[in-house]
Amino acid sequence: MTSREKLTVICFDETYVSNRLCYDKKNEHVIGPHKCVQTVVVRGLTSNWKQPIFYDYDTKMTKELLFNIIEELHKIDFNVIAMVSDMGPSTWLWRTLNISIENTTFEHPTTSNKIHVFADVPHLLKLARNHLFDNGFVLPNSKYVGKSILQTLLKIDSGDLKLAYRLTERHLEVQGCGRMNVKLASQVFSDTVAKAIAYCGEKNYLDKQNWKDASEMILLFNNWFDIFNTQHKFDGGTPSYGINLEHQDEFLDKMSTFILEMRVYGKKTLVPFQKGIAVCNKSLKSLLKYLKDEHGMEYIIGRRLNQDIIENLFSFLKGMTGSASSSITALDFKYWQVFI
Repeated sequence: MTSREKLTVICFDETYVSNRLCYDKKNEHVIGPHKCVQTVVVRGLTSNWKQPIFYDYDTKMTKELLFNIIEELHKIDFNVIAMVSDMGPSTWLWRTLNISIENTTFEHPTTSNKIHVFADVPHLLKLARNHLFDNGFVLPNSKYVGKSILQTLLKIDSGDLKLAYRLTERHLEVQGCGRMNVKLASQVFSDTVAKAIAYCGEKNYLDKQNWKDASEMILLFNNWFDIFNTQHKFDGGTPSYGINLEHQDEFLDKMSTFILEMRVYGKKTLVPFQKGIAVCNKSLKSLLKYLKDEHGMEYIIGRRLNQDIIENLFSFLKGMTGSASSSITALDFKYWQVFI
């Protein structure tokens, strides 16, 4: 592998395990009880490889543990240049690394080069949808947009007029596991829904609602998610970040300004998903500059900067054991993960 192919993204997350005691026959000792397992997976930023490299039970991701893993990777010439985590337990790690909206990188413990920090973008989109539905948004112009305009759109769409054909009651009445479904969130924040709201507003079907602001806001989230969700250089008409750089940077700046000036209704300060979006936008711009200067790269495939690989790993392991979402045992995890 070349040095460019070894450019590495590190991501980590926890999943719950059954707290049952398990007997490990091979090593003749008892495992458990444990509550969760911390898992680290690395992947290539420019090449299509991925590898689970660490797991431990009931273990927080600390700065010391993270740096130790990064140093071990450096010893075998894998250069970590980006880190991805969700906005859950890892938030306090961001604080120990001094990560903020203003500072979105930390120094590599060996080389002192910058490691660029990202929140998991699909997770941010779900959080945004949940806050929109639960509380609503107060936009920078002080207008309110909430779930009700989508409910009205769905009623209009239930007749002969079919505009937002993917929008259903399931999208609006999300509960339990549905609140963690990325596809449902992305179909709410979609170009189709934005255009449907605009059309209905222009036809005076939504005359009592802030339809224009709602349409523009939904389209903003849609276009932002598209940048971070590309799988190829050109993905369904969306160029990866760097292909149309001037326009893309203008858009990222627009999104950052919007997200920092809006408020979740009832909140006086920014909530985590807003901070996460601002951090991702700044990190993406900074990372591309580094890649251009040091490796001559022209673009970044956005989906390689999220946690899909680790979520897929958890789903695969639970599927291998036939477990329900929360009942995989610590012993199952220990032995099935070696087959990935």
